Amino acid sequence: MIADATRKLIVKKIHEAKYFSVILDCTPDVSRREQMSIIIRCVDVSTARIEEYYLGFLRVEDKTGEGLFFELEDALINLGLNIDDIRGQGYDNEANMKGKHKASTNRWDVFKEEIGKKGWTLKPLSDTRWESRVSSVKAIRYQAPKIRNALERLRDSSPMSQEVSIADSLVSFDLHNFEFYLSLTIWYRLMFVVNTVSKSLQSKDMDIGVAIQQMKGLIEFFKYFRVNGFQKAMDEAKEIARAMGTEPTFREVRNTRTTEPTSGEEFFRKNYFLYIVDSAMSSFRTRFEQFQMYEEIFGFLYDLNKLKYMSEDELMSACVALEAYLKHGRSSDIDGRELCMELIVMRIVLPSSCSKPIDVLNFLLRMGDCYPNAWIAYRILLTIPVTVASAERSFSKLKLIFSYLRSTMSQERLVGLSMLSIENDMAMQVDFKIVLSDFASRNVRRVIFE
Repeated sequence: MIADATRKLIVKKIHEAKYFSVILDCTPDVSRREQMSIIIRCVDVSTARIEEYYLGFLRVEDKTGEGLFFELEDALINLGLNIDDIRGQGYDNEANMKGKHKASTNRWDVFKEEIGKKGWTLKPLSDTRWESRVSSVKAIRYQAPKIRNALERLRDSSPMSQEVSIADSLVSFDLHNFEFYLSLTIWYRLMFVVNTVSKSLQSKDMDIGVAIQQMKGLIEFFKYFRVNGFQKAMDEAKEIARAMGTEPTFREVRNTRTTEPTSGEEFFRKNYFLYIVDSAMSSFRTRFEQFQMYEEIFGFLYDLNKLKYMSEDELMSACVALEAYLKHGRSSDIDGRELCMELIVMRIVLPSSCSKPIDVLNFLLRMGDCYPNAWIAYRILLTIPVTVASAERSFSKLKLIFSYLRSTMSQERLVGLSMLSIENDMAMQVDFKIVLSDFASRNVRRVIFE
């Protein structure tokens, strides 16, 4: 009942905002049933703040685009939200949160003794979270000698034959393989940079303008790394090899077409290093193209320098194009010509302290009804999601609540507990007197009926 009351407060906020975006993500729970998290992103019109609200988990059977759409449509109808008010979407349905890696107490004790109190612990490799991947690689990249020592101890002392075999193979091949060290240095450098940008994009206050600049910077880094990164990675890998007592040599590769030997270093550079970098750049360019589409439509709003120096004809053209983009049926969210006139005045009186769209939105809030079209345009701009990080974060609550000990919990109880946990601040705004009164009324009706 408290969760329902909390959800009603959230829905009220969304109604007041009118325009909202939907963020969806799926993950299997511990009972191997697919759970879809629904997050709504909107602008709180009373505070001019970007808010992302959790509305619950849905158990889904069909993960196709059509199946997810119908699940979402039914959920919005049940909540009393109008699907026509959606202005942005964010989906990431490849999440597959895995369970914790199981390590024996004995193996863990040996490892901890070798790395000491200040060392980095080994991490399980996550399929979805960049930061976890960086931590996984970092622990090996900077502690290879200590990890080798721990494995050698296990190989020489473990009473379990399978444990001895695995430890021996890791020591004999991976930890005496220069190409393995080179791979570590390459992956760590790439993951570290991507993770840095990824974390900055995950803020709920992030807007498309800043996201585009971040993506531009990331692509430029990869261009530079493609030309200069291999030699730098080689130098770092040689340092690790020296510390491990390993020769910094490559395996010779025979060219199947000419039957002539090919330099192992050149083969590795072309078929491993360049392949990884080019694949990453292709992926980032695809994401960047999606952002560029928004830049073409909303760019004049979030680039305040561009807004300030645009000619009136250019500004009118941009505003009319935005009106057309926001048109649904016979109506549009804004009047393009009126928006142009408002922006001509606004860019003159806008305080110099306003450097980002969120600053402009706060200025418009203080101005009341002076700039109605600009108020709507900036709310829609800031409603568009940059990442699906907020949906992924809800899964951490799912793991805490829907534990192995309570895997038979009903869906209603799961959603209720997750609502109170994730939207704790909103839950504290619930009028508990009304909830208690409703609770008492239900019990009285139940007693009479019985």
